[in-house]
Amino acid sequence: MTKETKKYPFNDGQSYWTIGSCNYGQDLKVVHSFWDDISEQIHDENPDRLLFATEQEAIDYLSKKKLTLKRPKEYDINLFTCVDFGDVCHWDYPDYCDAFIEEAEYDGKELSEEELDEVNEDSELVHELLMKHLH
Repeated sequence: MTKETKKYPFNDGQSYWTIGSCNYGQDLKVVHSFWDDISEQIHDENPDRLLFATEQEAIDYLSKKKLTLKRPKEYDINLFTCVDFGDVCHWDYPDYCDAFIEEAEYDGKELSEEELDEVNEDSELVHELLMKHLH
């Protein structure tokens, strides 16, 4: 008896992007992730989910569909200090898609609520800061 090998669009550890929503679906954003066992489970449950090999492909898709994508301000990850996170669910490793920054300092200055909201809009930045914090 041979075990059937499933074909997936990405290999283990490979980067991919998809379209995510926040604020109860009102805002759409490009979400970066790495392919893993959880990605395979999600793909098995919904094989029609849109996946992109590059961030630019996902942005272009949103543009063609006349959807908006907020491009957050560019931050230097090395200037963040005293970063506290909320909703870090380790069962969601490595994606941590619910994690957000509760408090942080940037370039020696505490971020305001508005600035934290802006930082939290950039899921890739939040993820990168969280990985730096955890390791």
